[in-house]
Amino acid sequence: MSFADISFRAELNRQMRRLEQTTDQVLQHALNPPKNPHETLCATFFDAMRQRAMEATRGGEGTIHDCDYVLVRLRRRAYIPRFGFPVVSADDIGWIAAETGGSPMFEVGAAPGYLAWECHRFGLEVRPSDPDPQGTNGWDWTSPKKILRCSGQQAVRVHRGKNMLWSWPDYRKAYTAEVLRRFAAESDGEFIVYIGEGPGGCTGSDEFHEILERDFTLAGERDIRQFPFINDRIYVHQRNSRG
Repeated sequence: MSFADISFRAELNRQMRRLEQTTDQVLQHALNPPKNPHETLCATFFDAMRQRAMEATRGGEGTIHDCDYVLVRLRRRAYIPRFGFPVVSADDIGWIAAETGGSPMFEVGAAPGYLAWECHRFGLEVRPSDPDPQGTNGWDWTSPKKILRCSGQQAVRVHRGKNMLWSWPDYRKAYTAEVLRRFAAESDGEFIVYIGEGPGGCTGSDEFHEILERDFTLAGERDIRQFPFINDRIYVHQRNSRG
């Protein structure tokens, strides 16, 4: 590696650290307390972060020229640790409620409970569950005492009559298919709301998607805000009749 390459990378890292620091300031300003009561915090922060990245790539921050690169890096360092993976807006939550009749839901893999917290804020009842609920960098959206500490299979048994919400199930884990199989066979919930990518993407195992296509029918899908190179959407699937 040449001296020019080393100098460029050092300057790039310096500028990125500066940008990440100002992003933290944007977060504090936008969210504490919430400046927009009609929008989710993650969408508010995403829009502010995207604007900041665009400003940085217009020449004002020296060597940073690629807006997509900036957003991908900020996604890992600033967004996911606080909000999880998807960017879900207030309108998205309203759409989910309309598609499912506003019926109560339970969430699998809720982590710190942010998505369920936002759903509750905008009028959709969601009970979060996670085998190991944790807060993230001081932003504890839902007290761990309010999150059902259990596996996905156990959550299905506890919430037999409720619809299921699952955001970004791990494509590398076999349990995702087992949870969905159990929901299809044992639950009376009519809908599964799945937030992620389609078959072959980075969410949900192959078997997970096979069960989704076999035992459920796609009732609706919706575009959401996306980070560069991410193709997640909201999918609402309705169970097929048991015959």
